[in-house]
Amino acid sequence: MSYTTRRQRRIAERTAAKKRMQQRLAAGALSTGVLFGGAVATSTGAVAAPVSVTASPTGTASTTTYLNFRSGPSMSDSVISVLSPGTTVTRTGSASGSWVQVTAAGRTGWVSSYYLTSATSTAPAPSTGTAGTARTTSGLNFRTGPSTSYSVISVLAQGTTVSTTGTKTAYWTQITVNGRTGWVSTAYLTTGSTATAPAPIIRTGSTSSSWKATAASWAINKANDPNVRYVWGGNGPTGYDCSGFTKAAFEAGGQTLPRTSRYQYTSADQIVSLSNIQVGDLVFWSNNGSASGIHHVAIYVGNGKIAHARNPTTGVRITDLYYSPNNMLGTAARYN
Repeated sequence: MSYTTRRQRRIAERTAAKKRMQQRLAAGALSTGVLFGGAVATSTGAVAAPVSVTASPTGTASTTTYLNFRSGPSMSDSVISVLSPGTTVTRTGSASGSWVQVTAAGRTGWVSSYYLTSATSTAPAPSTGTAGTARTTSGLNFRTGPSTSYSVISVLAQGTTVSTTGTKTAYWTQITVNGRTGWVSTAYLTTGSTATAPAPIIRTGSTSSSWKATAASWAINKANDPNVRYVWGGNGPTGYDCSGFTKAAFEAGGQTLPRTSRYQYTSADQIVSLSNIQVGDLVFWSNNGSASGIHHVAIYVGNGKIAHARNPTTGVRITDLYYSPNNMLGTAARYN
């Protein structure tokens, strides 16, 4: 068929395309909406493939790291917000592959199930035993209650002698220090000798090997580069998440490191107190005071500073070692 004008050709092409689309829809090959938990979201743009939604458990859960809260169950769906570690969400009962639909802060969206942990509905009742004394084995958060969700009263130095009240939970011990009663992680108490330990000294890396100095220098340069930003799952060269950043720093020094923050802690050659930290050591934050709850990692670069990919808001930065004592582990990971 011939056309006398370009306009006539465009109209004819659009009409033919619309007819083909209607034929495909009638045959069930495409859908004009995407099912999200029983609601259909229509689109006037490109038609998306149907999403398969299945039933999944309901209830509450907590995020284990900074987590993208998306409008749909895929990486291509837009990000509604970024949920902080420890955020409590409610599962709606819908899932799509490894994605689950949740409600957070009054909004419904989708997150990766790999970064959720089931919340405990009822905390076990504390048990009562015999009072005594103990000593801290590292710098230790002294909290108002028996979990990391309680506020920090103070940070006890390594070697601090404390009085135990005899009250415990599975992972926490109630103690008294300087007239105040609170809770600490049982894992960082010892009932051995209560002799006072020497005052902690923060080292600046004079005993670190040269590869660690190279890794720290790389981290400092990246943190000061305005083109480098936080990207969830990022491995560089301009976008990193926390464990991707520390892994790249080690690689700059010619060393290998596991990809996730939890395995970067458990795979270390040594676990050392923060009071003995050296350049190139890795420091961590955990939701439950142990390796299973680790959600953030940074590299110590000397002079009381760390470099890390913090989150999408603050990006890649150099901060004080104790910039955020809440949920900070009292130990560091050292690789030889």
